[in-house]
Amino acid sequence: MEDLLKALRNIGLALPDPEQLLQLSDPDTQVQDNLARHLSLTPANNDLVPDEAEQSANSTDDADSDADEDIGIDPLVDADLFKGAVQALLENYNKAIDKERDALRKETEALAAPKKLKAVPLKALLARQAAEVKKRQDEVYVAAHDPESGRKRRRVYLPRQTFDGAGSYASDKPLAELARLDADELEAPKRFTGRYILCKVASSLNLYVGCTFIGLLPSGNALPITIAHFTSDLHLSGEQLDALLPVGTVLAVREPFVSLNHFAKGGPCQAGKSVPGVRVDTPTDVHVLDRLSNADAKILDAVQWKVDVAQDKDEHFSDLGSLLRDSPAACNSKGCRWLQDGPLSRAVASTSLDRVADQVQGLDTEQRNKLSARTRQLIQSLLSDDRPGAAYRELCAARLVRLPTSTSASAIAENLELEAEVLHRLCNYETSRLAYEAALQAYAPAQRAAAQDRILEKLTAVRAAQKASALGPSHENVWGYYFDSQSYATPRFDMQDWLGPVAIQDIPGAGRGLVLTRDVEEGELLLCCKAAAASYAADRGCRGVNLLRYSVESGVTSTTTQVLAATKSIHAIIDRPQRWTLPIMGLTAGPDVEYSRWVAQPYPAPEKRSYADAASEPDHLATLIAACTVDASAKRTEEQRWKETVLEGAARPAIDSSYVDGVLRFNAFGPAANPGGKSASSDADDAAHDSELSRSTMVHPLPAILNHACLPNVSSVFFGDIVTTRALHPLKRGTEIMHQYVKGEQPWLIRRSQLSKHGFKCSCGICVLDERDGEERVRERGQIVGGSLSMLQERSRIVLKSSTQPDASRDKEVEDHRDLAESLQELVEKVQATYDASRPILRPDLMKILQLQALHQSHYDMDAAIATELQALESVGCTVAKDNAHGRVLDQLPSLHFDGGITSMLTLAKFMLADPSRTDSKKEARRWVEQAFYTHQCTIGGGLDIFLDRWLDAFPDLPFRDWLPRC
Repeated sequence: MEDLLKALRNIGLALPDPEQLLQLSDPDTQVQDNLARHLSLTPANNDLVPDEAEQSANSTDDADSDADEDIGIDPLVDADLFKGAVQALLENYNKAIDKERDALRKETEALAAPKKLKAVPLKALLARQAAEVKKRQDEVYVAAHDPESGRKRRRVYLPRQTFDGAGSYASDKPLAELARLDADELEAPKRFTGRYILCKVASSLNLYVGCTFIGLLPSGNALPITIAHFTSDLHLSGEQLDALLPVGTVLAVREPFVSLNHFAKGGPCQAGKSVPGVRVDTPTDVHVLDRLSNADAKILDAVQWKVDVAQDKDEHFSDLGSLLRDSPAACNSKGCRWLQDGPLSRAVASTSLDRVADQVQGLDTEQRNKLSARTRQLIQSLLSDDRPGAAYRELCAARLVRLPTSTSASAIAENLELEAEVLHRLCNYETSRLAYEAALQAYAPAQRAAAQDRILEKLTAVRAAQKASALGPSHENVWGYYFDSQSYATPRFDMQDWLGPVAIQDIPGAGRGLVLTRDVEEGELLLCCKAAAASYAADRGCRGVNLLRYSVESGVTSTTTQVLAATKSIHAIIDRPQRWTLPIMGLTAGPDVEYSRWVAQPYPAPEKRSYADAASEPDHLATLIAACTVDASAKRTEEQRWKETVLEGAARPAIDSSYVDGVLRFNAFGPAANPGGKSASSDADDAAHDSELSRSTMVHPLPAILNHACLPNVSSVFFGDIVTTRALHPLKRGTEIMHQYVKGEQPWLIRRSQLSKHGFKCSCGICVLDERDGEERVRERGQIVGGSLSMLQERSRIVLKSSTQPDASRDKEVEDHRDLAESLQELVEKVQATYDASRPILRPDLMKILQLQALHQSHYDMDAAIATELQALESVGCTVAKDNAHGRVLDQLPSLHFDGGITSMLTLAKFMLADPSRTDSKKEARRWVEQAFYTHQCTIGGGLDIFLDRWLDAFPDLPFRDWLPRC
């Protein structure tokens, strides 16, 4: 990939855009030919930030002056020559890719006969590592700057490609049960079960997608080590990256896999070259050794290192005393390595609590104050690194050893405020609220005024999140979710999972599912859940990085957010194992993957929470305040809870990253367009086209256990990292709620193909109807619609455009509309002939055709147009009410094409207002608008503002504000 991009830059051509990146490895020769043609005709853009002189010169230009300008292709160079050059580059690229695939596949065959690994001198490995680091740095620099002038580019564009080598390994055995592996025993390719490698980090770290460094063994031998899912921040480099695992850090890799290509789980393509080393597939296989642990100290004391390395100035703590005197002031610096908990947490987890507490209390006042300040800084640093679990464990450890995190005059209040912030990040809203309220009360009157605005702002957010998590989100909450999702590229919301009148049950033949515990009405909120790990292409850690990961075994290509959603999920489990291990690892990873041990465990349902608007009781506040004082004697139960929290971090589970990848592939929502937007809310076939590389990926564990129906009985809508689920129809107690894995609006054969990866056959209402129609007629129906509708849509566009011309003849215009409507009627009849005679009105393939036909009929026969638009509604399951008992036009809301149904309702209102011959036309039109709004509330919610944001532009002549309530 990198060689291809460099070559294209050198000949003055633009780099492939995200859609073209996905086409690079397409085996279709026509696709490759078209790609070569497009790339050869696209000159590189002048995407550099203008300097001050240029900005001054362009200040009088029009608004488009900042747009990227084509540098232009030399007119003296023949176009065919450019195309030939690009074709040659693409051929070389694909040859390298093929060699990589073949080499990775052959490694599987070579597992049966591993060969002794030849030692490579440490000096040579360090030189190669330094060259690789320099190469990565140069690539990043060129992606952000012009290499000649040094001027910055307007945006970073850094495509990367990696491969997922055959096989996947994860160890679930404790280090104490493993024997150390010596250098003379190393063979490749081989998985060393029952063994571990002990090594020191001997080089700077190199981050591509996985992270590579040189590991020095006690024998003096060295070998490259690559760790997959090392970080979700792909922009880390230099000192920031090296601080995660400084030179001299001692690591144990449990049950290592020595690979012929250690880059095969997150490194760049090597074009089939053999690059032996240790391939670590999952971060939990790596253990950072620490003298705070007696077990680790025994391992370190028992080994002699034949070769030393120039260690980072921040060496490991030699004992508990040195930790307390000089503990780290920031995450990932001295004493707190990659994914490690803070030093107090580790000391409490691995040493006698009384001993640690005695040593803390034995420090003089100045030392204890410094330790308090460093601990507070570390907790805040852990929060900034999205590690609230580690932050809370460090806070609990400080409490256990009676160390305040602040020693100022307002120490109690500051300690409480810090605790409130940590609990807020953990989504423990009730306890966070209590701590914020206690902090506000604890500040002295002179300091309270300065702190009040800050704390009250946080309290407002926490109370809103607590209320939504306890009672379920209101329409006001949904309003905020929707518009914030429009405003931010990476929307994430404060929310705990909320479960309405629904219970988790085992469904015969379908695994777990969600079943109603009482009768519900259409539109009732049933579920609101927050993603465990949301990954957006605009996230700080991957903004500008366009990643493709090819799986040799499955042939599936994963994109940026899919890969990083797995990394974030793994890191979330490591940080909060009690919270996320079972919800994520308790999901299935595909029909061909053996269940994890967590799948058999009862799936955790969100707890039922209470909410009261009243402030906390003074007694509770007093308890919290007392708990934060240095001299207070916390209750035994509280101490036990803190200790259990600290020990939770030490007992992190072994996580199989391959299983997490499978969970994301089969259970995550994505890659999807940025949720919450207009296009995300509309029908899939109407959504704005965008690249998979720009889409989000996230796993919502609880909604993931809903089973599938192409014809759902609920509407699931995404707002950032929140998903809400509402009943589409009145449903009886005991009904299983089911939503769509694939869109039921798609043709049956496509749905069946997409569902095949899940290993089941859908037997929902529409699949039964389509199967009854027969495969031959379904295929014929797809050919009719796919072949004729697009041509008629183009004709429609031309006719409608000509209708707006001032010199258009009315007679000719009507004739054109009539001819097109008749052609559309012929298409309707052809499609109707493919349905079984006994099939009911649910015929979603007709909807778009009928809507287009009604549009043209409205230009010459409004009654016919209204009748056709009603047929369009019926085609998606709507039934018109025979009486006005409930005050609505429809007895049945759309079962498919939800937004398409609302479009038809508003179109009917528009037609009726435009037909002066109809009696009570305004009244009828208003009823259809009210029905459209009611339908929107039942599927999405959020009130009038969201409805207007989505529909006002399409129907500007309808008096929505006069007819609809603000609710």
